[in-house]
Amino acid sequence: MENKITEKILIIRLSGVGDVIHSLPLLSALRRKYVDNHITWLVSKKAKAVVAGNPGLDEVIVFEKSKGLRAWLSLIRKLKEAKFDLVIDPQSQFRSGVVAFLAGIPRRVGFVRGVSKEPNSIFMNEKVDPGKGEIHNVDRDLSFAKHLGIPPGEKKFIIHVDDGDVKYIEDFLKGAGAGGAAPLVGLSIAGSLPNKRWKNSSWAALIDAISSREKMKTIILWGPGEEGDVEEITKFAKKKTLTAPATDLKQLAALMGKCNMVIGNDSGPLHMAVAMGTSVISLYGPSGFKKCGPYGEGNTAIRKDLSGLACFSRGRNVTRCRKFRRCGEKDCMDLITVEDVMKAVEGLLMVRGK
Repeated sequence: MENKITEKILIIRLSGVGDVIHSLPLLSALRRKYVDNHITWLVSKKAKAVVAGNPGLDEVIVFEKSKGLRAWLSLIRKLKEAKFDLVIDPQSQFRSGVVAFLAGIPRRVGFVRGVSKEPNSIFMNEKVDPGKGEIHNVDRDLSFAKHLGIPPGEKKFIIHVDDGDVKYIEDFLKGAGAGGAAPLVGLSIAGSLPNKRWKNSSWAALIDAISSREKMKTIILWGPGEEGDVEEITKFAKKKTLTAPATDLKQLAALMGKCNMVIGNDSGPLHMAVAMGTSVISLYGPSGFKKCGPYGEGNTAIRKDLSGLACFSRGRNVTRCRKFRRCGEKDCMDLITVEDVMKAVEGLLMVRGK
């Protein structure tokens, strides 16, 4: 494939925040080769902040899947009028394949059959095999770059944060007395499902354990709908902790960039911390971490052996629970103790010499 200035490239990645972040190194690789080409990202509304302002993109198309068939037809017309030459589809869903096909994009690059649970490959005319086994989503998506002849390079996660967002966070930290040299530990309590969230009493106990170390500060990172959890955690904790101000995703990214480490549940914000270059300790219960855990060196995933649990699906398949989206129990996460997390904290501090 020649590097022609006229060629227009579309990336389809409509998933949540974490999945979109995992595709950012693919964008960086594409821009490294296709310096002057027009690159567009089709993204969901909830994750648009992840790619907005990215220097590797010429255009961002925001799409709301919840608006029904009429919205999908409007999207197809829009993409057809844009006359893209190449579409790369890490989304790998039936609907994304239909959109790429009906939009008349001549080169449609997707995964081989079996990578996705949905029949997407039938709409692709170039099929990529990322390999066998549990390959991390970042490396899986980078298999598209290899297919396009892009040599391996630095895996860059770029999230553009405005100066105003950085100043907002810096002013808050200065006012809260956290602008000094003391290590700041972010506690990301978010989780897309109840059974992926550590219990509030454990977060409170962790605050006490971390605060017992000399000159270490904690800050609770939260989002809409989690105000009650924050109140409960601070009530349970014996030691003082900071609570982040209300933030949007860009401001949250700026705050995570100011933390020395972030400890959190399996969630999009946790992957945002990785993208901002902050060391991460992630807590995993029913979901698998080999494919979607924190990426890169200096990051740790804590996952206990689930084989002793009563749930048959978890006892049989200890890599990940196949039914966790329909399970209301939190016993997977309850296996993780404060001592487990503090051991990881101490190990990370030792590596960093603090």
